[in-house]
Amino acid sequence: MTERKNGILALALIALCVCLCGCGVNRKSPEGVVKSLLSAYEKGKEKQALECYGMKGEENIDAYTQEDIKASIAYFKAHGAKEIDLQDCDEIQQIGDYSYIYVFYEFAIEKGKSYPAISTYLVGKEEKKYYILPAKDIDEALAGQVQTAYQEFMESEVYQNYIKEYEAFLTKYPGYEAQIAAEIAQITGETQSLEEEAEGEEAS
Repeated sequence: MTERKNGILALALIALCVCLCGCGVNRKSPEGVVKSLLSAYEKGKEKQALECYGMKGEENIDAYTQEDIKASIAYFKAHGAKEIDLQDCDEIQQIGDYSYIYVFYEFAIEKGKSYPAISTYLVGKEEKKYYILPAKDIDEALAGQVQTAYQEFMESEVYQNYIKEYEAFLTKYPGYEAQIAAEIAQITGETQSLEEEAEGEEAS
């Protein structure tokens, strides 16, 4: 009986570890929170993405960031990728109190067909937890510093490798980005219709 209880306890602990390691948001490092945001976009998890921006609870959510997240989720969904392959994620430079982070990743669409992408984010820290700075909180002075840092980043080996892969992909699949734009329009339209239906049901 004791052995059985020990076995059940061990399984429960394993399940807990799997849950803690495989889900949620990693806010222990600037790179961790950026990777968590990409994971949220890939899985279509809006609440998880909001948490990456430090927004947890209805009172902390702003409409601008929420719409930005919805657009990013639609963009990821439009590619129809089997998975997102993370190539590299690191700091470009420190800008004031923020870490300017890049992430280089690929949409693995099918065998031998991967669309490369680079995203950059400003990451802040509050109460020992990292969060992504929303675009609405980036003032003109900070935006100018980010632009300068990005121009310098464009000269890096990582960015140059991205450009080579990107240009090679478009040469091989010239109509791909137009196809993605059409997919996004369709996804956005469907989402908007569902939201309007839900609002109509609530009103009635």
